[in-house]
Amino acid sequence: MSDQTLFKLRINEGPTVEFAASHSEYSLAVMEAFGCLGLPYPCDVEIWVDDLVAAGYGPYLYKIADFVDARGNEYGAPAVMTARRA
Repeated sequence: MSDQTLFKLRINEGPTVEFAASHSEYSLAVMEAFGCLGLPYPCDVEIWVDDLVAAGYGPYLYKIADFVDARGNEYGAPAVMTARRA
């Protein structure tokens, strides 16, 4: 039994790539892919798992960009921003 989840990703509307993540949660898998695949910064990441899309979970679109808090302060550190259905 594998402890990894096979996700499909599209970076900045590019071609689809597969990524086996050690996390099964979408936002954690996006950050893992960012580190392991050397994704550009900032970037948009569309992510899904084929079997879960049929059940209504995804695809989701995440933005990796500088962290900005509710007051508009920018911290210059990578953050996964709120996702929306792609």
